[in-house]
Amino acid sequence: MRFRVRLPQAVVDQIAAFDDLLYDVRPRVTGFLHHAMVVIGLLASVVLIAEYGFYLPSTWKSVVHALNVIIVWGFIANSLVGVVIAANRVEHAKERWFELVLTGLLLLGYIATLPLVGAELARKLVGFVAGTLEVEPARITSVYIALTQLYIFLNLLVGGARYSHRLLERRFRPVSAVVISFVGIIVAGSLLLMLPAASVTAGAMPALDAVFTSASAVCVTGLIVVDTATFFTMFGQTVILVLIQVGGLGLMTLTMFFVIFMEASASLRQQAYMRDVLNDATVDSARKTLESIIVFTLVIEAIGAVVLYISTPAELIIDRPRWFYSLFHSVSAFCNAGFSLWTPNLAAPLSAFHLPTNLMVMALIVSGGLGFTVLSEIVNAARSVARRRRPRFSVQARMVFAITAVLIIAGTVGYFFLERDATLSGLSPGRRLLASAFQSVTTRTAGFNTLDTTAIVVPTALMMIALMGIGGSPGGTAGGVKTTTVGIGFLSALATARGKRRIELLGRCIPEDTVNRAMTVLIFGASVVFMSAFVLSITEPEQDLVKLVFEEVSAFGTVGLSMGITAGLSAVGKVVIILSMFLGRVGPLTIAIALSQRVHAGKFEHPDEEVMVM
Repeated sequence: MRFRVRLPQAVVDQIAAFDDLLYDVRPRVTGFLHHAMVVIGLLASVVLIAEYGFYLPSTWKSVVHALNVIIVWGFIANSLVGVVIAANRVEHAKERWFELVLTGLLLLGYIATLPLVGAELARKLVGFVAGTLEVEPARITSVYIALTQLYIFLNLLVGGARYSHRLLERRFRPVSAVVISFVGIIVAGSLLLMLPAASVTAGAMPALDAVFTSASAVCVTGLIVVDTATFFTMFGQTVILVLIQVGGLGLMTLTMFFVIFMEASASLRQQAYMRDVLNDATVDSARKTLESIIVFTLVIEAIGAVVLYISTPAELIIDRPRWFYSLFHSVSAFCNAGFSLWTPNLAAPLSAFHLPTNLMVMALIVSGGLGFTVLSEIVNAARSVARRRRPRFSVQARMVFAITAVLIIAGTVGYFFLERDATLSGLSPGRRLLASAFQSVTTRTAGFNTLDTTAIVVPTALMMIALMGIGGSPGGTAGGVKTTTVGIGFLSALATARGKRRIELLGRCIPEDTVNRAMTVLIFGASVVFMSAFVLSITEPEQDLVKLVFEEVSAFGTVGLSMGITAGLSAVGKVVIILSMFLGRVGPLTIAIALSQRVHAGKFEHPDEEVMVM
């Protein structure tokens, strides 16, 4: 039953008359508010960078405070005027609900500071929230302001992204947009990491090291040239955390999500763009896929952060809040990034064999590496079981399960026996098994390590190179050429050996186009690794070839494991690794398509002629 509030007729007439007055000026006022929001967004961006990226003297802090006041009240005025002039105020409130909630919180915080009798309730409410969170009441207001600045900044980014979609009218390819987006976010991250307040050392971070770190974070690799735990301040580590999250989800995926979140709906052209980026058959399915990706990510990372918050030993909480350690490692693990806030990564004595931490990190790595499509099928299967129905999985899901299980078990067994006299020497059988399982899981694009990777023997290094090259599964946060790609390549060779023209698997035939794409990815990946390793062998003559190949495959597979040579690479060597990380993350096939010329079908076909291949 719905209850409707009926206003007096006189009030209704007054509102109607007011709307009539706004009819002529509404377009001009709406345009003015839009441009004003752009100016406020630019101002908020400058203030955010100045406030958190620089060590400001007291004079400049006063200027920043004054600008914050202008930003906040400009935002409040813009939000309230927007409601007043809206043609349909109810729909406008539904679309801009988050903006209106922020406006209300800011007004509440301001009222709480006024010496008014009516403000006592607001002061008590703010004081209660502050007491619950164990912070000063003034801190609550500053959080509101920071949230507002962040929201305005994101709104500005979304506006720019929506404007850039006009490139689609010029037949701009979605895959090219993804490539350009990743380049843009790497550059932006590099500039942020070069800010004075991002590092503990005096002066800015060297440009090449900043680009390397930003590319490693955005490409969710984890290779580092400086110690993440000791080189960066909390601001710098937060920048890395955001870059990991953006890189893990994909910049265009996040952009389209915020378009929907802030604007309530996307245009048909934007929805078609989203469909192409997410490789979905219909606009509606692309939208649902996008929503499920965000939900899965937030839920899994939240669960991981809570478990790590509870289980992390107190001795490992050094100079950052416990929640920051937990959140950072949860996001880093799910996105298969491998960045850690501890100098020896997870190889510290207190964390190397800490069972809850090991199991949670492994679970996050596997979850991110399975792919969002497979995770969705797992959820649907669980619902079917709850309803006493038979769960069904696609051919892709069953391939992912089988190949993932084989690789994890094979990696665990291989590491257990190959390293028994090396990194596993002196450990109990239980710790050997735990460490072997962790190294096997993390090798497939995660980059965390609980043992010293620099001390592994050559056979283990070769085994790990193979696992890193394969990587995780498609549609997730993992890198590598993907499990299904290797699986299809193997099945294609097997079918050819048996004299079959088509690949048959689980009662289905794999389309020829899928086989061609898989072979293209394998050839492209092998070519990139070979050429990069060849260049590295020239630029780094003092390094062992196995270590160079290990480093290159780790970069291309976006793994992040290293045999200790990353920081000592030459400038050219670092550039090679940066390019390998980028190519490995964006995807060999995506890069090939984005950089290739358009292929048009000819008006006729030439006759076939056999060519000897063996």
